[in-house]
Amino acid sequence: MGRLRQLRKQLRGQPIYQRAKRLARRLTGRELWLRPELREPVRLSAGWLLCPERIPRGALVFGLGVGRNIDFELGLIRNHAATVETFDPTPSSAAWLQTQQLPPGFRHHPWAVVATDGAIQLEERKATRAGGAPMLSVVSSGRSNAGTITAEGYRLSSVVARLQCDVPDLLRMDIEGAEYAVLDDMLATGVLPAQLLVEFHHRFPQIGLEATRRAIAGLRAAGYRIAAVSDTGREVTFLRAG
Repeated sequence: MGRLRQLRKQLRGQPIYQRAKRLARRLTGRELWLRPELREPVRLSAGWLLCPERIPRGALVFGLGVGRNIDFELGLIRNHAATVETFDPTPSSAAWLQTQQLPPGFRHHPWAVVATDGAIQLEERKATRAGGAPMLSVVSSGRSNAGTITAEGYRLSSVVARLQCDVPDLLRMDIEGAEYAVLDDMLATGVLPAQLLVEFHHRFPQIGLEATRRAIAGLRAAGYRIAAVSDTGREVTFLRAG
């Protein structure tokens, strides 16, 4: 049985399995039919699809949601001499980062990037991020025994003001369901990165596909177009014209 479980786990990690699963979910109405709208060279980096030719040397990068995996951000520092600012209020993430040898140009902030400034309550969900760090979400799971923490939260526009920096050239967002409100606020305040990588969490029962459909429509209205879609169909890369 142990060998069989191991084989199943290996199969689930294969791209062909993920693509077949995505197709099945699309055919049954549980996943959106998203396709690239631009012809851009794309590179896979630490599980994310990015457009390397659209990343300037010395780019400013924001990474929202870290867990215990900063391979994507380290790759941008190595390949593009990027300045990276990461944001994650998870205590275990901050503790893990303190054990790492971080390069110049990498800074971490234990803040939640949300749609309103102020203290925010986050709930620990059952699943874990890659690397084993607990996931915290603004979306309630409905479990009565769910653990919660109170974190310092800032809007994206407030983060830019606090850091006294420009709008990031690239923004990566994996914030466990908070992306919908953050994207709305981002568009409303005009903080518009040239390249945007988002993991959508419409798989959460409390969210659903329509929220992602509306979010993508809002991004398109602001000039963004889809450059790449992951094998799962949930990680989407956008480029903004101009």
